[in-house]
Amino acid sequence: MGTYANVARMRLLALGCAVAMLLSICLGSACGTTKNAQAIGKEGIELTLTPVRLTGVSVSNVPAGQYVFRKSKDWRAFCSKHGLKPIPRIDFQNASLLTVFLGQRPNTGYTVEIVAAREYEQAVVVKAIEHSPAPGMMYAQVITYPYQAVLIPKIHRKGVRFEKSLEVGGPQRLEKWNTDDKDSDKWNK
Repeated sequence: MGTYANVARMRLLALGCAVAMLLSICLGSACGTTKNAQAIGKEGIELTLTPVRLTGVSVSNVPAGQYVFRKSKDWRAFCSKHGLKPIPRIDFQNASLLTVFLGQRPNTGYTVEIVAAREYEQAVVVKAIEHSPAPGMMYAQVITYPYQAVLIPKIHRKGVRFEKSLEVGGPQRLEKWNTDDKDSDKWNK
């Protein structure tokens, strides 16, 4: 009878250990989630942006808008639907793809930049700036389809909200002429 009692105690002990292990794993995961949510705080966490060049892709078929891709199958379906070939390879195991397409524009003075992405408890907020031509500047008069694509660390179930602002004058990438240069007057002849 002592043997059966020992076996029963051992089984009960093993069951108790298994339950304790499961509880510690579950509570540990919950604590990690709470800790992570607390670490995010009201100001959010800045996410690293990695620009992606969609080489060989004609974006003229893509309607203007903001798109978020978390899975390879969604990205392939989007590319197939809009005739984007070859389909750029994206590592969706470790990253999510954010894109902003402006649609058709009349000249090269229009650009778009994704300048920031912050993770908050409920959502990821992406800030994008649409640059329009500077008054009085000359731009190539060709139809363009400005876009930007960036990778951010993998996001799973959180929503993504885009905040787009307009900046007149385009990004300031032009160098200023030095008017004090001795040779500047030869350009006027």
